[in-house]
Amino acid sequence: YAATPLSDVAAGAGVSLTTVYTSVGAKSQLALSLVEFINDEADMASLVAAQFAATTPHELIAANAHLARVLNERCGDIIRALLSAAASSPEVVPAAAEGRRLHREGCHAVAARLESMGALAEHLDVARAGAVLATCTAPGAIEQLTAEHGWSFDEVEAWLTTAMVRLLVKS
Repeated sequence: YAATPLSDVAAGAGVSLTTVYTSVGAKSQLALSLVEFINDEADMASLVAAQFAATTPHELIAANAHLARVLNERCGDIIRALLSAAASSPEVVPAAAEGRRLHREGCHAVAARLESMGALAEHLDVARAGAVLATCTAPGAIEQLTAEHGWSFDEVEAWLTTAMVRLLVKS
């Protein structure tokens, strides 16, 4: 990110630098627009709708694991680039923070839904259950399983479903 001038982005897109500035804005705004792009590319609306459609705790967690899988399978490279850029470019920090906030809020909503179903494990409150879910489904965790340990996205999704049911749902 830091080493790539906006003129290179424009050239890569086949448009003028003026077009980039008028359509997206400065480089930091381009980074922030990546969060929206990621949500569109992963079809987040459908993935979230599947969570709302779930009628059992297992279905809810399976839908959340599927969301994490699809998000990382389709957009993991963009997410990693955004997080990497935030480490060295302060203007990207808000975009990375927004992605993390959305992730935390989504996981908290799943935990709250488990509680409303009367299914949340007794040793957990919504905040802790949301934190566990957010940690286990974080892009870094999924990348570690796939890139470093060679798991397929099918294996990650299956493991997340099984592990989160065991960790978060009453037995």
